[in-house]
Amino acid sequence: TDFLSQTGLQPALMISGVASGYVGTGFKNIVPATAEARINIRTVIGQNTDDILELVATYLKNNAPSYATVEVEIESHGDPIELSSENQIFSNVSNLLSDAFQEEPIPHFVGGSIPIIADLQKTLQKPIMSIPLANEDCNMHGVEENFSKAVLEKGMVFSRNFWRG
Repeated sequence: TDFLSQTGLQPALMISGVASGYVGTGFKNIVPATAEARINIRTVIGQNTDDILELVATYLKNNAPSYATVEVEIESHGDPIELSSENQIFSNVSNLLSDAFQEEPIPHFVGGSIPIIADLQKTLQKPIMSIPLANEDCNMHGVEENFSKAVLEKGMVFSRNFWRG
């Protein structure tokens, strides 16, 4: 499987934060009494998000050392989505992107679970497209995330033409 499929279309579990022990300035030689981990889980079509969350919580509780207490708090979650390119809007959007960017768009099928898009798809019962208007080297959600002014300007041209319909 290619890189984009592996990082965007496959299920994933990622530890995005850990906190424990002394975190102030300087050095303290201590044994932490508590620890916390933030975990992001991407579910995909064919998986039930509630079931996956329950399985992960059960696994963590069942595999913790006997002296540890595990508490699992679910802050938010969304259902997996699959957006189809088999509708007229896909062709129309491709043409508008070609006009705005002066080159043919290259579709990248990524996503897995993006809560607001799944909610919109379920509520509106209409074809949904996710159109990221970002430069390829934007380092999305990472250190030094950036957004090119040229891409922003082209994105505004696309948006204006899209909404004029």
